[in-house]
Amino acid sequence: AGMSGWHGELAEKLAAYATTAGESPELSEMLANGAPRLVDRNGPDWARDMLAGFGLSALAAVLIMAENQLGGVVLAHWAEQPAPECLDGALTERLTGLAGLAAVALDNSRLLEEARRQALHDPLTGLPNRALLEDRLGHALAQANRTGSSAGVLSCDVNRFKRINDSLGHGAGDDVLRHIAARLGAAVRSNDTVARYSGDEFVILLPDIATALEAEQIADRVCANLAEHLEIKGRTIFVDAAIGTATGGPLPDGESGALAGAGRQLNADADLDMYRSKAQARGETLSRILPRGRLRLETDLRGAAGRGELRVYFQPQVDVATSRTVAAEALVRWQHPELGMLSPVDFIPLAEENNLIREVGAHVLAEACRAAASWQAAGHPLEVSVNVSAVQLGSAGFTALVKEALDQAGLPAAALTLEVTESQDMHATSVNDGSLHELRSLGVGISVDDFGTGYSSLARLHQLPVTEVKIDKSFTERLAEDGSSAFIAGIVGLGHGLGLRVVAEGVETDGQLDALRAMGCERAQGYLLGKPVEAPFFEAELRTGADDY
Repeated sequence: AGMSGWHGELAEKLAAYATTAGESPELSEMLANGAPRLVDRNGPDWARDMLAGFGLSALAAVLIMAENQLGGVVLAHWAEQPAPECLDGALTERLTGLAGLAAVALDNSRLLEEARRQALHDPLTGLPNRALLEDRLGHALAQANRTGSSAGVLSCDVNRFKRINDSLGHGAGDDVLRHIAARLGAAVRSNDTVARYSGDEFVILLPDIATALEAEQIADRVCANLAEHLEIKGRTIFVDAAIGTATGGPLPDGESGALAGAGRQLNADADLDMYRSKAQARGETLSRILPRGRLRLETDLRGAAGRGELRVYFQPQVDVATSRTVAAEALVRWQHPELGMLSPVDFIPLAEENNLIREVGAHVLAEACRAAASWQAAGHPLEVSVNVSAVQLGSAGFTALVKEALDQAGLPAAALTLEVTESQDMHATSVNDGSLHELRSLGVGISVDDFGTGYSSLARLHQLPVTEVKIDKSFTERLAEDGSSAFIAGIVGLGHGLGLRVVAEGVETDGQLDALRAMGCERAQGYLLGKPVEAPFFEAELRTGADDY
């Protein structure tokens, strides 16, 4: 008790002797009955050597036995008076009591450590569980803040796992999960954490990574390891996983207290990316495969605009002949508080089905008109285009809503183009209630979006008050480098014949742009010309390129 310095060294030496107790009857007796022993220079060689090494004439020792294992030694020696020839009952009782208390303390410590381990690890695979993963994720983000590095998260969901359980039983399913856990561990770096998050979902934490590419490379190794077949209960089984990745760097200055929230967001981003991967592989929409998918998104979308969760991005449109930016398309994104940034394909169909498109559309329209008015006030005479669904076109008061948005922003109607996706619904709506004619009478432009993928034809466009057609990106990407594309050339030519402006979407190469220029296509947009960004960034780009206007 209270040993330090050479006292601790003495205890370690005696413990070392005790581990070879078979060589000493005295130590064998100590281990056998746990009774204190007096060790003096009259004893065997090991005792004399030990006492001489520490300058002692005698000591009393009792071993601390915890769960039938040697846990330590209680020692007493006489510093100011001679040692007795034998241990009296009081000293024996005191030493025995101290050893007993120490053994209980060790047992309790082991129990607490085991309870802590069980609380932080999955009992089936032995991997860290969600609680431990989230703790380590916080540490990884704190490290990223200190060093300027990044942290990554891989979300892995085993495909068709329910089929394994149903076909071979839950015992086989457990074996599969244990094998997967081992293979995930073999695919990652030594400082990474593989955790079982829930059911057949695993999450891998990647601290201290340089780039998102590094995370993707580790994800590729995970996929390769899982591709090897398993032998489970005499059956050959192949498994694979959908994997989503997300990376996060240092937080802005002064936000170190937001590490927990940043960790949850990183997890959510990786989870969403995983579900997107699943949806893409199945040819389904995200809402169909998300847990509580449709109901969750339908519920959360209500009031999203008022909560500031809907973000309007702007992608530039350039004049093909001059390469000057002349317009921008407004594109909505949903910054979901848990699922991260959602693209329109993830929530617009639900909004249309549940009468939420009016709320979403009104917000986007108002934001787009305000942004365009601010550009014009700053000396940039740009137009803005906004996507409008057939549901919005058919709703009462939509024309009045458009006029109100223009008036409140102070934007000339000619600077606004409404893009309507080509469909049977669009044609029926415009013919039956004249909504497109009402909108055109305001002075706004009407564009047929994704032309060539729906049900209309150029021959039918003369029935509609259309001012523009947009060539779908699926056609643009097929443009040959030599510029030959009879289909697109036909659209451009016939569009001009009907007095329509032609815009090409999805331009990603100089060869595509050159081909469109040779065909006489007026406008183009795509990643080659600029990615969608929020209004402040778009405005900054306008200021940078002010000489182009």
